[in-house]
Amino acid sequence: MAYEQAVVNILDWLHKAEDALVGATVQTFNGEAGTCKGVRLDDHHGLCFTLDDPTHPFDMVERGISQRWYPVSTIRSKA
Repeated sequence: MAYEQAVVNILDWLHKAEDALVGATVQTFNGEAGTCKGVRLDDHHGLCFTLDDPTHPFDMVERGISQRWYPVSTIRSKA
């Protein structure tokens, strides 16, 4: 069953990304930086991550955004 193997592969890579990113300091190409708080799969961007300290937390609350998710492709560096 090719579909079952594809699902197993996707979940395997998701868990590898969690192990590699969660808790690591990450900087994006637009200059935002912080500690990676979580990783998830997104229908539009694929693999995404969130930072524990958003740059503009009050602006985000006013707009009704609880967390900002970034595509993994935007990571510039990881410490």
